[in-house]
Amino acid sequence: MTLILPYVVTRTEKNDKDKSESQGFCPFLKWLGMSEGLTPLVWSTIAQYGAISGSFEAACTILIGWGINISLKRIQRLTYQFGKIGINLRQSKIKN
Repeated sequence: MTLILPYVVTRTEKNDKDKSESQGFCPFLKWLGMSEGLTPLVWSTIAQYGAISGSFEAACTILIGWGINISLKRIQRLTYQFGKIGINLRQSKIKN
């Protein structure tokens, strides 16, 4: 299925080279819980293999076997971000 969705770009402060950095997102995907452009199932699968594999390279090989073509850096970033979300949820439940 192909969707044509609006993409919002927000500008941040200028970096060292006097170029402004831009970050963007699709509001509809964020509303659906897919802020990374991935379904929650795919993201959790990536994080699972990123965490349990001996290395991110091994996770990349396994995920490619599953048909998920994703870069090594993105696997690493998504795995750490997924873990951070879990830690934040745990901390909020402990406080409550």
